[in-house]
Amino acid sequence: MPRCLRADARRDALLPRLTTDEARCILKRKWLYIIGDSSTRFLTAALLSSSLLNLSRGDSHFGTFTERKKLGCSNEGVECLREFVDFDVPLRVTFSFNALAKSMPANLAELTSEAQQPDLILFATGAWDIYQHQTAKDTFAAVVDSVKQLETTFPRAALGVATLVSCNHCQQHPATCPLNRFIRNHKEWGPRTFIVDREPSTVHENVTQANKEGDPLPGKGPLRCEGFHAYGDIALHHLYLLLSQFAAERQLAPRTAAVIAAPV
Repeated sequence: MPRCLRADARRDALLPRLTTDEARCILKRKWLYIIGDSSTRFLTAALLSSSLLNLSRGDSHFGTFTERKKLGCSNEGVECLREFVDFDVPLRVTFSFNALAKSMPANLAELTSEAQQPDLILFATGAWDIYQHQTAKDTFAAVVDSVKQLETTFPRAALGVATLVSCNHCQQHPATCPLNRFIRNHKEWGPRTFIVDREPSTVHENVTQANKEGDPLPGKGPLRCEGFHAYGDIALHHLYLLLSQFAAERQLAPRTAAVIAAPV
């Protein structure tokens, strides 16, 4: 079995990321199904970009991972469902927009069957629950229920559960960091479930550098982190957290793959 992720690979100590070859090796003959909100769309766009898989195929309505613009991909349903396939590797990536932790995208049941199931699922919701003034405890209970449903429906899949991107939102939305702690410290996730902890790489970032249309402000440099959204090198790092742990779970990489330590 090939080792896709080398333990001795040189990486940025602060925000390690994958190479294109590593990402393709990890996802070879795999189906990655991503369920989440706009923050997860940016992560998906990073995976599909020329920085990694180069599968975006010029989809101008999906948006990029370097700016906030929704470009028509803002609602659950076919307008924000995406399927990307690379027949040469081969690999498959699906993105289904899903706003609330208690819900599941309708596309999931339509695209899967007993014989056709994802190898890796990322479940990343909760921000909209907090926007709607749900408590951290209630939102966490909804996350747990949805993850249990996924674990039962897809027993062969590895499942990544993401904490929320937290750029200054632990102050603006006080339920954010307690929700992340509940997710991080929960002891009853299934044996194939792991945490994709996006808080440590974003909690100290407080860079709101865009106007209300999503354009970066002049002279402020590239957009990196605002609210529940992470862009650029941070989004690429979150992919590293997801895929390196999947690689370890499937014995495609050493279990010493580096991750940022959770905040105390």
